[in-house]
Amino acid sequence: MNHNSVLADRLLKRMKDGECQRVPHATASDLVGFRPERSNCHGNVNRWCLQNPGHKPVSGWLVTSTVFDKHSIVDRGAAGLLDITPLPDRPYSDFLAHDGSQEEFDALPNQVIALDNSKNDGLDLGRYKVPADFNAPLPEDLMAAFEGRVQGSEIKK
Repeated sequence: MNHNSVLADRLLKRMKDGECQRVPHATASDLVGFRPERSNCHGNVNRWCLQNPGHKPVSGWLVTSTVFDKHSIVDRGAAGLLDITPLPDRPYSDFLAHDGSQEEFDALPNQVIALDNSKNDGLDLGRYKVPADFNAPLPEDLMAAFEGRVQGSEIKK
C-alpha cells in the first residue's frame, strides 16, 4: 500500500466518521471589497488573514464524494468558518480540516482519490419494492406517468 492510499483511506474514514464540515461560501457582503483570485485558495486565505487580524487560515481538503482536493478556508472565530474562494456551482463547501502540521500538509499531494469498497447494505431498506416477478408489467398509473399520459390525477388513454 503506497503513501497516497494510506492517506486516502484515512481521509475516507474521517469523512465517514462525520468529521467533514459544511462551510458557507462568502457572499459579497462577507467579502466587503476583498477580491479573491480564482483557483488560489491558499493565497487568498493568507491575504485575507493579513487584512483581518484575528482570523486564521485553516488547511484541509475540499471533499467531493471520495475525491479530496487541498483547500484553505478562513476561521473567523465566533463568526465561524468561511470559504472565500468558492466554487460557482453551490453555496457551500464540504471541508475536512487537516489534522497535522502545516509542514506535513504542504508535503501532501494536491489531490487524493479514495476507493470506497465498503458495502452500504440496508441504506435503502424498505424504500423500494421489487415485485415477485421482476419482468412483470409495471402498474398502469406508473406507466402513464412515465409516458406523460397523466393530466392532474387523470390518466389519458
